[in-house]
Amino acid sequence: MGKKKETKVTATEIETPAVEVKKTHAELDELKGQVKQVKETFFKAKKRGGEIVAGDWEGDRGYRKNFLITFDEKGQKVEEHVFGPSGETYLMQFNERGDLWKQTYRKSDGSLEFKSENIFNEKGYDTEQFLTYPDGKIMSRTAYTNDEQGRHIKSVHYNHEGAISYTCNYTYNEDTIISNMYSQDADGKTTSSHNWIYDLDYNVLEETEYDAAGNITESDKIGRAHV
Repeated sequence: MGKKKETKVTATEIETPAVEVKKTHAELDELKGQVKQVKETFFKAKKRGGEIVAGDWEGDRGYRKNFLITFDEKGQKVEEHVFGPSGETYLMQFNERGDLWKQTYRKSDGSLEFKSENIFNEKGYDTEQFLTYPDGKIMSRTAYTNDEQGRHIKSVHYNHEGAISYTCNYTYNEDTIISNMYSQDADGKTTSSHNWIYDLDYNVLEETEYDAAGNITESDKIGRAHV
C-alpha cells in the first residue's frame, strides 16, 4: 500500500501598502500634549540701557506675524486670528477635518471688509471658494481641480462678472511645491505670469514674475509664511 502524499498549504503573506497618516495642525507646529491655544506676538527690538528689549508692536496681517490659534481635543485648528498693526484682523475657521472653511477680513474699526467660504465635495476635497463683499455680492469665485490625494493641481479664478482673471497650476515634488499663475485679459490672452516655489509647509522660497512675452520682470529668493 502506497503512502498517502501530504500536501502542505502555505499561507501567502499579502503586503498591504502603508497608508500615510495626515498630521494634525498641532503636530505640524511641533506642539506636544493637549494644547488648547497658542498666541504669538512680534515686537521690534530696541536697545535700552545696553540691553535689547521689546519695542513697538509690529506685524502684518498678510504675513501671519501676530496670531491666536485655538485647537480642538484632536489637535486640529478650530480658529486662527491674525492681527495687523493698525487693528485690522483676519479670522480663519476650520471644519471638523481640519480644512480651512471660512475666512473673514475686518478693517481696523471692526467693520467687515470681505469674507470667503470653501465648498467641499463628498470626499471632503474643496472644489470651490467664494469671496463676497459685506453686502453679500460675489467679489470672485475659484474652482479647484484636485488629485487623488485631495491636493489642488489646478485653480481657475473668476472675477465678479464671471470672466476668468487668472489660472494656477500646481506641481508637487519631493520637497517643494511649484505654483504657476497666468493672468488673462478679457479676450483670454495671457498678460503676465507668476511662478512661486514653496517648501512643504508653504513657505515661499522663490518668486519670479514674467511679462506676456515670457521675459522675467522680477525675481527674488525669499522666505516667508504663506497664508
